[in-house]
Amino acid sequence: MYAAKEELDYGDMVESVADQDQHKQLILSAVARLDADGRTPVRTKAIHAAYRRLAQAAGDDPLSQRGMYNHLTRLDMLGFLHSYQNNEGLRGGQYNTYELSEALTVAQVEDAIAESDLLLDGVSLDVDRILRDAGLADT
Repeated sequence: MYAAKEELDYGDMVESVADQDQHKQLILSAVARLDADGRTPVRTKAIHAAYRRLAQAAGDDPLSQRGMYNHLTRLDMLGFLHSYQNNEGLRGGQYNTYELSEALTVAQVEDAIAESDLLLDGVSLDVDRILRDAGLADT
């Protein structure tokens, strides 16, 4: 009985991700891939770099970082992501970091993407390069 409920919950979450628009799916895929590499919570700039790579691979025009940020906040409100506000004073400034919520796993995101029309099979991300290009190599 418990296993059946877990399977149902798993499927519901996969369906919820698959129901999101393409940009939100790409953003979740970017965060999931960064998470799988042990890089979360991660800054918006790094998520945008990974998202941009995935969007281009999917044949889509990527949103600006600001446009993507609007989707990030929506995904946080929907419970797919957790956001953290960081304040490092005058020199470090204020910034947000994101990670998948406890209710969502990397496998669920991958399953949802596989169910969608996004063609991301075989698209790999060089996470170290993405972070370096975003100026976040030490994150």
